[in-house]
Amino acid sequence: MGWLRRINSGLGINKEVEEKAAREVRISSSIPLTSQHDTHPKRLLVDFESITKWAFRGNELVHSCIGERGKAFREPPLRIYNEHDDKWEEGNPIEVLMKQPNPFRSQAEFWESVEQHLLLCGNAFIYKARDKDGKVVQLWLKKPNQIKVVPHPTKFISHYIYTIGGLEYMLPVEDIIHVMYIDPDNDYYGISPLVAAAKKIDADSELGSFAKHILLNMATTSGVFVTDKKIGQDERQILEDKMAARYIGAIRAGLPMVLSHGMKYEQTSMNMKDLDIGNLSSYVESRICLALHVPAIVVGAKVGLDRSTFTNAGEAREYMYENTVAPEWQMVADKVGFNLLEDFGMLEENLVPRFDTRQVKALQESETELWERVDCFEGLSIVEKRVKIGYAKDPDGIVYMDANKVPVDIKTGEGLTPREPDPDLSETPAGQDPEGDAAKAAKEKKNQISKQED
Repeated sequence: MGWLRRINSGLGINKEVEEKAAREVRISSSIPLTSQHDTHPKRLLVDFESITKWAFRGNELVHSCIGERGKAFREPPLRIYNEHDDKWEEGNPIEVLMKQPNPFRSQAEFWESVEQHLLLCGNAFIYKARDKDGKVVQLWLKKPNQIKVVPHPTKFISHYIYTIGGLEYMLPVEDIIHVMYIDPDNDYYGISPLVAAAKKIDADSELGSFAKHILLNMATTSGVFVTDKKIGQDERQILEDKMAARYIGAIRAGLPMVLSHGMKYEQTSMNMKDLDIGNLSSYVESRICLALHVPAIVVGAKVGLDRSTFTNAGEAREYMYENTVAPEWQMVADKVGFNLLEDFGMLEENLVPRFDTRQVKALQESETELWERVDCFEGLSIVEKRVKIGYAKDPDGIVYMDANKVPVDIKTGEGLTPREPDPDLSETPAGQDPEGDAAKAAKEKKNQISKQED
């Protein structure tokens, strides 16, 4: 039975709590955001615990893909930038909070867990713990199967219900940050990419189980023993027991078989070559990697290794960062960052949240190429080049000069008058004095410049 069928019936939220919430909805003359009867929105298509058990823990390819996504997502820290000069300050209260979201999780661990929750069930619920003055002091990631959204006809969401240990707690909307993968058929819960890949994940797991049982059963497919002699039930049972005792099991695979007179073995199904398990496995792997947006080469899947080299493996990883992880950074930064900016009263200060990707290894090559391209372009000024590679436009009025084009005195840092090139004496026409008038004048001018520098 596949993991998709092993889903729970729901959270079992107390109906009295929901009915009470529905009764508290005030009648409004405005157009409702949701149906007045929609007090029980459709729950997750799959349960978080079931997915974690049967897909993440039970399938090595899914585990590897989610692991790669998690490790990639956790690399950069969240910064709060000034959108005008692109600077950020260490003392920003949001960055101080994110350095240690709670006593048990570092920032990197916290972001990796957020990414895992999104991939496993399409939802990440972040609870904001406050001190007695209402200031956010900690961030906790709650399990998606413990949080329920209670809708509101005009406010969209009335509150959240947190269930743990059989007890239910009502959480106000302002205390939850809900990051999700948009489900076009559900306004309140996101959808996991594993839902689309569920059948392929089941097929991949069954292929592994199938290969294991083939090895346990003499490394061959099923067949029958045929004999002209009529045998009774007891004799048949004895033969089956002897065959099982001698030939079934991995350590007995390949042992020679001795048959009685008049008995022969006939294979009744396809052999390993006919089954073509390798190609079938490659197809299933490619579909799973496609759903999770991870190139097969990155996780070492067979379909990727068949075509991999060191060059295209690096390109595949870079592709994943730029086309999969980068949009994820932006989505989470907007949702979490702006929510916290509002909590700290900093929305009006021209601040924008963004992950600082300058130290992400997979993107370093692209940044190096950018520097080379900008440096080689003669049509840009020094200031324009600084802006192009991400630096501030005019930091404290500092003026930069290109040492390759403007001679600079090493001691004072002041620019010197460019020297005129020496005449090429090798090109003096035959029969003429290389120390002619033009050459002598150039030599004299060179000596004058040398004296001025001394």
